[in-house]
Amino acid sequence: MTKPFPDKIDGYHASFVPPLTEAHVHLLLPCLKKSPEKSADVLGGRRKVFSMNIQGLGEVVIKSYARGGIPGVFVKETYLRGGKIRSLSEFQWLARAKGIGLPVPNPLACVWKGNLFYKCWLIMESIGPHKTLAQISLSDEKLVKQLLPVIREKIFLLVRHNILHVDLHPGNILLNDQNFPFIVDFDKARYYSGSKEKLIEKYTGRWERSVKKHHLPHVLNGVFE
Repeated sequence: MTKPFPDKIDGYHASFVPPLTEAHVHLLLPCLKKSPEKSADVLGGRRKVFSMNIQGLGEVVIKSYARGGIPGVFVKETYLRGGKIRSLSEFQWLARAKGIGLPVPNPLACVWKGNLFYKCWLIMESIGPHKTLAQISLSDEKLVKQLLPVIREKIFLLVRHNILHVDLHPGNILLNDQNFPFIVDFDKARYYSGSKEKLIEKYTGRWERSVKKHHLPHVLNGVFE
């Protein structure tokens, strides 16, 4: 569990869980000054993710948040606070997903700076070397066919628990060096109050639009068959 009230560390608010400590957060803060850059990967999105090795803890991954649309042209990293801090929300959704047995990166901390206007970051344990399902589909369709049943099982775990990921597509399925799938990017996730059939339709529609838009192999759509 995160601390009920975030610590204030060098002008940053930070909520974190073991094994991360305040000393680790101090080491991470200089990295947070890096500006986010658009990913070059297929379906990589706007997020900037980079890693850092911390002595005694190992590799952690830092995710920053960048605005999209017209507002993002003028203000890339700053948000107007109209509800929960984005990194805190995603941190909590990762914890919920982990709690139902979904394979997700282990959340360690959420950090933000500012109050009404803020910047924020999410810190997670690294899953090690990996590729996205989108990347793998471009070079090894046979492997994709082998992976689809396992990925289907994970997606329907979300459905059984009425969780709408919002942006589930082949770029948000990461395969580690053992080809074990992890689902990432729970930013804006929410509980879905409609029927499970409608939820499946939402997942299917978002997934198939991504496959078509980015000219990915049709075999990927087999995940919902």
